[in-house]
Amino acid sequence: MSLLNRYIKHHLFIIFTIIFLLKLYFARVLLFDSFNIFQTFYVEIGYFLVIFALFELFNSQKVKFILYLILDLFLSVLLIAVLLYKSYYGNMVNVYALSLLNQVGTVQDSLLSLFNPIYCLLLIDFVILVILAIVKRNVFFQSNGGKNYKFISGVVVIGLIAISVNVLSNKNGEIADTVVAAQKQGIFTSQMLTVASINMDQNTIAEDALVSIPEKILELKELTIIPEEERKFSGIAEGKNVIAIQVEALQNFTIGLEVDGKEVTPYLNELIKDSIYFPNVYQQIGPGNTSDAELFLTPLFTRMPGKLLQKYYQTVLFQAFQNY
Repeated sequence: MSLLNRYIKHHLFIIFTIIFLLKLYFARVLLFDSFNIFQTFYVEIGYFLVIFALFELFNSQKVKFILYLILDLFLSVLLIAVLLYKSYYGNMVNVYALSLLNQVGTVQDSLLSLFNPIYCLLLIDFVILVILAIVKRNVFFQSNGGKNYKFISGVVVIGLIAISVNVLSNKNGEIADTVVAAQKQGIFTSQMLTVASINMDQNTIAEDALVSIPEKILELKELTIIPEEERKFSGIAEGKNVIAIQVEALQNFTIGLEVDGKEVTPYLNELIKDSIYFPNVYQQIGPGNTSDAELFLTPLFTRMPGKLLQKYYQTVLFQAFQNY
């Protein structure tokens, strides 16, 4: 039996390996402007080689084709989600963000405005394959004899070697930029290393170390806690209403700014005249996204209700959003 005849038994493997390689290459071009197809094979395709080898253990060509097709659709939708997320936030989506897909409806209009028709090319192969499967069933479903276990074993070995070398060469090289990490380590490997790093950090920090962190921060910043009785403004708002305002994407330069003789923030400007104003406040969450205010004020909000209830306050939240 010729080499071609031996491998033609796994024609679905060959077809979908080429499709997945081209699909991942196309996604990496859009994400990273990376045109290195060999890097795509090295950092991305290993996981799919192992999965494909498992598919090839099934005897039924129809079952194998359906499995390949489902995985193809899943990868296409996932890559489109990754592309949209990067377009919206400027960084790579992670597994934790994907767990919040049920909240996509809140930013649906924004996502649709960022959708590039070129993303549809990631689905074109799925449509073509479905049509061909209906019109020319023999192309995919015709049996070509038994399985070539040497071929399957070889594919598994190649896939595992690619995955292992990639993971081991990057496990100690943490990259803060998620886009650079995904480009260098691979979209899937970077996620795996991120999850492993977070879990390791959580497991290695002892409770007594967590308790000492505030003290270490004060020591590092060379700060001392001023006793409450010595604080200049302590208690000056006692018995007053407490109003916290969060404004999406507002920066300090707009306060007091005039354009063509008109104030940009007239109400805030008026409010500041009878307030204690802190203009030198810096964000503490790294790259800014739409949740800056929530993350910045969360420590305050989590403690505020309890403190206010002790003073017989009632709390209420107003959200200027149609779904709230």
